[in-house]
Parts: sequence; C-alpha cells; structure tokens
Amino acid sequence: MIRDVRFLGGTMKDWISKIQAELERASNKFGKFNSTHEGYAVIQEEVDELWHAIKRNESIDQLEIEAVQVSAMALRFLIDCCENEPAQGNCAIPKYENQCGEVGKTPQR
Repeated sequence: MIRDVRFLGGTMKDWISKIQAELERASNKFGKFNSTHEGYAVIQEEVDELWHAIKRNESIDQLEIEAVQVSAMALRFLIDCCENEPAQGNCAIPKYENQCGEVGKTPQR
C-alpha cells in the first residue's frame, strides 16, 4: 500500500493519479510498444523533453507535465515489454526456466 505522503506539488496518490491518467491517454492514442527498442526510444524522447524544459528554465507546471510523461512511459515500458513474455520475444528481461520448471531463476550450468 502506498502511503499518502505530502510533497511540494501534492501527495504521492496525486502523482500516481496523474501518471496513470497520462499512461492511459498515451496507450489509448498510440497503442502498445512494438518492441523494447521502441519503448526505450519513447522514454528517451520524454527525458530529452524534460531536459530541454529544465534548460529553458520553464515553469514548474511544465516540468511537472514532462516528468509525469517520463514516469508514465517508464511504467508503459514495464507493462508492454516486461509484464509477461511478449509473443514477439522482445522482452528485455529474459525469463529462464530452470530444470525444476521454476520461471525467473537463471538455469544452473
């Protein structure tokens, strides 16, 4: 359970709600990432936009928008690319099945 800790711009729940809304908006508009490479590129683009906003000394409101987008795309990456084994086999986090059939453990050699 997430504690509702107060931060300068709101509570943890406020931030998570904003991230979730942005995740849903972007997922509905663009669909799932097609690969881990695409996911990485989108995250990098959002980080670059945040960095440019910082360098231009933009308002805290604009920085919040960009940071929420970075967070949402990182979460989208986890959901689209790492939640389950994708059908295309492009998950960046390999899941190994050891000799006992346990998923997630590196096989013994």
